[in-house]
Amino acid sequence: NPGVGANSFSTGTVTIADNDSGSAMFNVSNADTGYTQSECIAVQYTGTITAGSYVYLYAATSGETNSLGQHITMAVQDGTDTNAYGSPDLSCTNFTPNADTTAASHAVTGNAITATALDSWPTTDAAGYSLSNTGSGVPAQLWSNPTTVWYKFSVDILGTATAGSAVSIQFTWEADGQ
Repeated sequence: NPGVGANSFSTGTVTIADNDSGSAMFNVSNADTGYTQSECIAVQYTGTITAGSYVYLYAATSGETNSLGQHITMAVQDGTDTNAYGSPDLSCTNFTPNADTTAASHAVTGNAITATALDSWPTTDAAGYSLSNTGSGVPAQLWSNPTTVWYKFSVDILGTATAGSAVSIQFTWEADGQ
């Protein structure tokens, strides 16, 4: 097919980031059983793939002693916040959860991850929570550019935790093109 120029192709980008400026949401030391705390974070997709991307959340624990990860639960709610993406709301003062916050996981309804022991969090994108699902039986939504979603992470140290224990957890947000 002659003509001016050549046939050309290019791929889009898959870009996802959060607004924590590279710092941890939680840094809890010397806590007692029954301790609870919540922190909010915004996740933003700015990729250029025309159809958008699916987004997943998974985690990895490390440095665990006395099986503490079994005795700490983490729940996650999605919602909105009046703060701009670049203005963290770590205290969750301006956070409003989406309507259905009682779901078993994003994989089921798209709105909540119930309290899950840190040791039980999925460790890969394939097993991770799909943040693209919109409800039971509803097709997955692709995040398009720009999409910003706020999440409230709530931690609870259960009364069965052993004194002098430790664990760390690192969360990973992953966007996969369609």
